[in-house]
Amino acid sequence: MEKILSLDVEAILPGHGPLGTKEAVSKQMRYMERVHEVRSKWDPADGWESAPKGIREEIEGILSEYPLHGRSREYMRDRVIQSIAVSGAPQF
Repeated sequence: MEKILSLDVEAILPGHGPLGTKEAVSKQMRYMERVHEVRSKWDPADGWESAPKGIREEIEGILSEYPLHGRSREYMRDRVIQSIAVSGAPQF
């Protein structure tokens, strides 16, 4: 992703999803970093109900920065939790 950001381009065609910009790549990098940070503090296998207040707030913060794409907030929260569950260190 860092290499993509270093390119002199105005638009980026991802493997799926809409045409993007460098801002979209930066936003995805931030998402991956935040997901990894939450994973370092909490194991989602313990369940949402077990998440400390600070973790819940971090997940809600992540959700607030991204569109719901017509889906419920709970559905998208579960998707973020799935991302946290499989998160490794970001490889940019």
